[in-house]
Amino acid sequence: MKNAWFRFSACIICALIFSSGIAQGQSVTINSVSGTNFCAGDSIAVTFTATGFWGHRNAFTLQLSDPNGSFSNFQNIASLADTLPGTFTIKMSTLAVALSMHYRFRILAAIPYIISADNGSDIAIQTSPAVYLGYPGPTGTSGTGSAGTPITFTAYVDNLNETGYWDFGSGATPTKATTPATEIVDPNCICNDDTGISVSQVVTYSTPGDKTVTLTVIRPGACSTTTVTSEVHIYDCSNPSIPHDAIVVNSDTTIYLGPLEPSMTYWVNPGVSLNLPWGSGHDSIFTIFAEPGSTISGAVYCMLYMKHGSVFSTSGGRNSVIFGDGTSINVASNNFTLNCPTLDFDYTNAPPNAAHPTESVKNDLNSVPITLSPNPTNGMLSVQGLPSDNITVSVYNVLGEMVTQQKNPPSSNLSLDLSKLVPGTYYVRFSSPNSVVTKKVIKD
Repeated sequence: MKNAWFRFSACIICALIFSSGIAQGQSVTINSVSGTNFCAGDSIAVTFTATGFWGHRNAFTLQLSDPNGSFSNFQNIASLADTLPGTFTIKMSTLAVALSMHYRFRILAAIPYIISADNGSDIAIQTSPAVYLGYPGPTGTSGTGSAGTPITFTAYVDNLNETGYWDFGSGATPTKATTPATEIVDPNCICNDDTGISVSQVVTYSTPGDKTVTLTVIRPGACSTTTVTSEVHIYDCSNPSIPHDAIVVNSDTTIYLGPLEPSMTYWVNPGVSLNLPWGSGHDSIFTIFAEPGSTISGAVYCMLYMKHGSVFSTSGGRNSVIFGDGTSINVASNNFTLNCPTLDFDYTNAPPNAAHPTESVKNDLNSVPITLSPNPTNGMLSVQGLPSDNITVSVYNVLGEMVTQQKNPPSSNLSLDLSKLVPGTYYVRFSSPNSVVTKKVIKD
């Protein structure tokens, strides 16, 4: 009985000694690391061996040194709650570490407390080149420039050993270029002491339109390549076309440009003022067609076409302004401006507009004998003489708002019910794939 009690007590003592963390021949060894150079997005696999017996609540923890390979400062990056050896697999994107070529790994065991030797060689953790490619020109939502005028593209990078490879797209001279990184002093640079590193190139476009610029930045070594793109719109003095969905502004109007305001196009009649106060966070692009004698004020992030005799009185900046001779332009310095002396508008697809009843339609269908009766009408309007196919009949009020529409009428004769419309002037627009004609009708 005494021997049995002695054996039981010895077992209890052994268990207490073991659970208290006193080492009994345990060791931890890092066997392998899956590489020596790692980039953001890579995975690191660290395999280790553990010998001896471990407490049932033991955990193995993988530790990463500081950037100089010292464990005087370290971070725990993964744990295995186990008593058996295994493999740690870590995604680089989860680590908040500085770039360095001299990191080391080690493993800590909890029960008992044991720290392994480090992995024995340096590990490089790097990122791809950091690149910010700004928009050329003054506008904030996209780049701007004019055909035939040199434009400077500048990208900020983070390493003097990097090289930029440019592709400027169609109509550019040069189409492609290679530029090394250089140190610059730039008061607009978000960097220490206004000193930055950049790659830049001057290019000239011979053709207008939307252009996509692609920049690939390469530096020697791992994580060596980053590609970014930028958009730029090149303007020339071609006459712009007023789109059919433009909103006709025929009385003094104020439109507050709030952050949720959708992008719109406005056609401002002679003698009319359009005020566009800017709201916080506004990102939409408004397009303005200003007729002679109209006044525009307060615009921000807008595209404005100003005919001779129109006035742009005040501006919040970052607009693109195309203007004819005789236009009064009083705008901020951070607007893009282009003087087109004989600027005119293409009214081919413009909506009905009481101030421009003959200019706002294309009359190729005038040879087709379309008739409206009775005109004036108090309700039903008879349309006769329609072409046989691909015709859309739309009715608009004087604000350019569509009030009814019918596509592909089944015969050359059509009846339109205008009885629910308020009395006034309306425009019936007949459109085919190649031409448009508009006729005026009076609703009593």
